[in-house]
Amino acid sequence: MKVMKQPLVCALLLVLYSSALAQIPTGIPLVSTPQLFGKPGCHISVAQNTWAIGYSYHSAPLVHGGPSNLAPSGTVRVFEWNGFDLVPKGGAIDSVLVGQHRNLSHILVDENTLGVSRRTPSGLQVVVYDYQGSEWVERPVPVPGATVWHMADANTVVVAEPSHPQFPATFTTVYEWDGTQWNTKGNPVNPNHSHSMFGSRVFMPSANRLAIAANGFDGRRGKVFVFYWTGNDWHPRGLPMEGDAPGDRFGSDLWMPDDNTIAIGAMGHDAGGANQGAVRVFDWNGQVWMQRGSDVVGGLLTSQAGWGFQMPDDYTLVVRSDSAVQVYQYNGWDWQPAGIPVLPNTSNQDIWSAAMSNQMLALGSASADTGTFQLYDYANLISVSEAHQPKIELYPNPAHQTLRVDVPFPQNFIIVDALGHEVYSSSESSATKHSVQIDVSQWAAGTYFLRFEKHRVSKRFQIVN
Repeated sequence: MKVMKQPLVCALLLVLYSSALAQIPTGIPLVSTPQLFGKPGCHISVAQNTWAIGYSYHSAPLVHGGPSNLAPSGTVRVFEWNGFDLVPKGGAIDSVLVGQHRNLSHILVDENTLGVSRRTPSGLQVVVYDYQGSEWVERPVPVPGATVWHMADANTVVVAEPSHPQFPATFTTVYEWDGTQWNTKGNPVNPNHSHSMFGSRVFMPSANRLAIAANGFDGRRGKVFVFYWTGNDWHPRGLPMEGDAPGDRFGSDLWMPDDNTIAIGAMGHDAGGANQGAVRVFDWNGQVWMQRGSDVVGGLLTSQAGWGFQMPDDYTLVVRSDSAVQVYQYNGWDWQPAGIPVLPNTSNQDIWSAAMSNQMLALGSASADTGTFQLYDYANLISVSEAHQPKIELYPNPAHQTLRVDVPFPQNFIIVDALGHEVYSSSESSATKHSVQIDVSQWAAGTYFLRFEKHRVSKRFQIVN
């Protein structure tokens, strides 16, 4: 018996270790058929604990630009997570684009505002709904020209207007809601890229920032532009970012968790194998967009990784393919997997969508006959560990005349005193350096804190003048 004890203990530890790495399904999965309510999970949007789920009535998605009478139809249903299960919030909302392949059917901007795609005789529109009482109430005026679109907030929408039904947009327009109608915000954006699929993807993290992809640029190498609102019009923020080679399709998808961070997908990127795809994250340092960490490259289970991903915060990436979803977290140096890949509930289903909020991952998968929406708990897998925070060196500490700051990657930082008052902010030039010298000879003696806020790090030091 003593001889068998060690293998049994090792096997038990292996099981416990594997369980610790695994995501925990939570709540009752939503399962349905096209004939009943539609297939749930073909598109997912989330705001805090509120989930908007697309239900498709059709088994086969249709690429955008197809005949209107063949467009997939379905509904959007909204649910709230109460800590145990999903509770319906209002009734179903019709959307003829639910299930449309690689096209946006709806966005839940906040818990009480929902934008939905709708096809009309005059073209595609965005219809905005507000939750009032117990139902979703449609605003009286839709947003026109919305083949490609995104909502920054409840009152700001960007749309990409098509030049031809079979091709993506050539320019984009931002609209603002004044309470009764939608008004244009600035001039339409079109920096002379009408033949590069300019506007193939758009994203607005806020009302004053705008990202636009042109993934047909240079033989589908792809290019992504970021613009900022000056108060009068849209101006470029830094130089555009480009793919590595023709065929990368850089800009296949976009996500900006805030104004200073952008994740860009490249479905055709071949570093991990033919069309394995990649996601690349950039930070704005005040002058240029700088890549953070390595590319997140698609693998055996996550091919074509550059489309349908999500970045719920600037430390987390949700990367999907038809066969699996993998969550990554930035550890201060690079992107690392959090947990193991999540597979569809049944082997004959493909993954259509994935989204994350408050450490909960939602997975939508479907086959020709059924669809499934399932939540997974990541609370024990994506917390930020002190051991994973980037190392910042301050010396001498205590300082007297000069303080040297060494950081593992260039980024803006601030220094505050013990009362929280800002006394120093890294300059635009120092934001591109790994080592910065600061003259502290005139600073008052006391305790100070350096805050490297992009990576959630605070470092304490003292001045002894």
